[in-house]
Amino acid sequence: MHRHPQFGHIRGAHPVTASPSGSHRIDVRRIEIPVLDLDRQRLLGEAFRRISAFQTALQQLSDLGADLAVTLAEALAGGGVEPAS
Repeated sequence: MHRHPQFGHIRGAHPVTASPSGSHRIDVRRIEIPVLDLDRQRLLGEAFRRISAFQTALQQLSDLGADLAVTLAEALAGGGVEPAS
């Protein structure tokens, strides 16, 4: 499963409310949007891009590991490899 985190700095003081039916609503009037200078925005943007790239690489590595495990199990079951002693 690949998750996509909500990157960013928009935050609120409990902006999500639940109704009696269990549905959730966001109160956009309570969301705080900080004002950052351009250099800080660039620095944060680059950091978030690196985190996203790291997450993508981890997901790819996980997928490759799972594929390798299946391939090894199939090879072992088919007699193509022998278990280590």
